[in-house]
Amino acid sequence: MAYKVIRDFTDGNENSADDNGNLHVYRVGDVYPYQIYAGSQTGQRLDQLSSTDGPNESFDGPVIEKVEEGDD
Repeated sequence: MAYKVIRDFTDGNENSADDNGNLHVYRVGDVYPYQIYAGSQTGQRLDQLSSTDGPNESFDGPVIEKVEEGDD
């Protein structure tokens, strides 16, 4: 199952960090997750990122949406 980023956000999951400890930044149009890492595709994480309330208090809506097969 694929997800498209619909709002820029920084992934708070420590497993998304690069070798320098910088967390991954998603931009509108990116695919989520950019790579498979621990916690990236748990039901709880996907629900959080696609919640109508947003993943945290910095957002008032979802930051990812499910892409149906055949969608661009």
